[in-house]
Amino acid sequence: MKPLSTLLTILAAAIGFAQTPSDVLKAVNDKLAAADTLQATMSVTFPRGTPQVWKVELMKPNLYKIITPDQQFRSDGKAELTYLSLAKRYQYSERTGAQITDAPFLFGLNAFFVGFLPLPALGGSETTLDGKKAFAVNIQEPGFTGPTVLYVDLTSGLPLGYDEPMAAQSLLKVRYLDTKLNATVDSKSFSWTPPDGAKSMATQDLESRMLKPGVDAPAPAVKDMKGSTVDLSAQYTAYRSTLVYFWNGAPPYADLASLTQLSTGLAGQRFQILIVDSNATPDSINAKLTGVAVPFTVIVDADGSLAKAYGVSSTSEYIVGSDGKIGSHFLGYDPDGIAKALRQRGFRV
Repeated sequence: MKPLSTLLTILAAAIGFAQTPSDVLKAVNDKLAAADTLQATMSVTFPRGTPQVWKVELMKPNLYKIITPDQQFRSDGKAELTYLSLAKRYQYSERTGAQITDAPFLFGLNAFFVGFLPLPALGGSETTLDGKKAFAVNIQEPGFTGPTVLYVDLTSGLPLGYDEPMAAQSLLKVRYLDTKLNATVDSKSFSWTPPDGAKSMATQDLESRMLKPGVDAPAPAVKDMKGSTVDLSAQYTAYRSTLVYFWNGAPPYADLASLTQLSTGLAGQRFQILIVDSNATPDSINAKLTGVAVPFTVIVDADGSLAKAYGVSSTSEYIVGSDGKIGSHFLGYDPDGIAKALRQRGFRV
């Protein structure tokens, strides 16, 4: 006769997860919370892109490394690192607090450190994902137009991946291919030394080049994606405030979804958003945004002169008032900072 513990294990496997979304999330939280290390291979597919393979290692209380084809993200417990391996540029930032809060693109695995965000499960059901029995849990993340679907393996109780809504009903698809808990991990492996030829891109250096509040916002003649002239001076005057969002490179689908929600929430308050894509052409922008509905004017900054005039060399935002003067600036996409600044300007956000 099989021992009782074995019978209970077989019975638990046969019953599977408790079939309510909230119970599924709790079970995943409990399983990840009990582990000390986590290793996984991620297959990450951006809208209209091809799958990328990412390697992930996590170690409590706050060590992580995520290795992608063109970037690395690391924390050795003292500092956090972003390394752009193709450009050979890196940036350190000092850690504060004892735990990681949001490692890049790790929805479903962040529960390993801090548990899932306290967001309600909107529903869920059993399904099959890549030949595995799974439970799909719908979770509404702030700033997204639709629910994120988290898939949980009904056999192992571990996340299998998620589908996150981007602009125009497209999806960011992430799959965890071989998640392992409590594998032996060397804590020294989370440290990093810049390779020969790599250069620092200190945050303070990037921000120091940005225009200061109170100065006139540059307003040269510019063209939009359709080739029409955009009079920036007239645009600024026509609205109480204008948010100018600069990007350079791959389309920021998640940012666009969040900006769309912000614009919708401020409808009727004389607020607008302008998007600037630097070092691009109308054809290249159209190709990047194929199938993506962008409800904003997209300015083509083909030679990067507009970004240079605004002191911008990476994703950044400015709020410009109806007087044509800079109100606030933000290095990196900062929705909370933008919302706070708009409230200070009298908007109902």
